[in-house]
Amino acid sequence: MPAPATAKPDAHHPARSTRLLTGIVLTLAAAGGLALSTTREPLPDTPPAAAAVRTPLLNLNTADAAELQLLPRIGPALSARIIEDRDANGPFASLEDLQRVRGIGPRTIEIIRPHATTE
Repeated sequence: MPAPATAKPDAHHPARSTRLLTGIVLTLAAAGGLALSTTREPLPDTPPAAAAVRTPLLNLNTADAAELQLLPRIGPALSARIIEDRDANGPFASLEDLQRVRGIGPRTIEIIRPHATTE
């Protein structure tokens, strides 16, 4: 009967190599000064806590499509419609004017209110 095979201490293990590769990538990124994320996180649906640092309000009349998408519930389609409406009908006088954009109602406006302005 043959002797049982024993695992070598250097045996290849997928989890170990994944952790090693991840460590190498993170080290190289840090050493090279690379940012691992180049996008800004969307703003939350709820207003920030009073003690939290507040970000400046986003002006709906000057924001581009990418900036508008930072607002909660605003994706590529809605940001395009906001810009189209703004170009066709002029600037928004108030946040309530956003209701003239298809897909935006009172609930969305209330969620956006802490993060946006028209001034």
